[in-house]
Amino acid sequence: MVASELRLRCVKTMGKKSTKEKIIQRRNRVFAKREKKRAANLELVQKILLYDAPELHLPSTELTKDDDMEFIKTLMDVLCATSNGVGMAACQIGVNKRVCALRINTKFNVVKVLINPEIIEKSENKFTTGEEGCLSFPGIVSEIQRPYNIKVKYLDENFEEHVEDVEGFASKVIGHEIDHMDGQCLIGKIWKERQNPEETLVEKTKE
Repeated sequence: MVASELRLRCVKTMGKKSTKEKIIQRRNRVFAKREKKRAANLELVQKILLYDAPELHLPSTELTKDDDMEFIKTLMDVLCATSNGVGMAACQIGVNKRVCALRINTKFNVVKVLINPEIIEKSENKFTTGEEGCLSFPGIVSEIQRPYNIKVKYLDENFEEHVEDVEGFASKVIGHEIDHMDGQCLIGKIWKERQNPEETLVEKTKE
């Protein structure tokens, strides 16, 4: 082996090592980025109020143009930080205003905001029934029946009015969020009944 061949092998070896180091560095950056995102998501999710938080059991008031609307971005960010959330009302982050965010595309986190939503029509004979859960009442799931078709009126973030026909799963989500705004989340009621079964029995007896 001549000196030139030895130098060539050294260069090739150094090149391979450098490439391997670059791959490791790139992988570490990816992992670090994921961990940072995971930590940020955890911090956002911790903003969700749970169980007996007073804001969850109070009716919300309508949002006006004079109100501070910065919470809407927080609401959207918190919803997108959850693993399976498709809807969230403002009261769930402690703002008792009639606003909700709907995640209409979970893969790309496309979110739609409804301000002062109101169901103005609903099907009387056609219903959708299925399990519902709630981000504010984790661990509580129940079969809930809701109208299959609804017509909902709402304002967008520019306070422009919209009227839309909604059906199926989307109508369930909107109905669930409006229940939150009314301070009457059905999943919350079920949780309360499970916490105080004797008290609930007395109330039903009085009725």
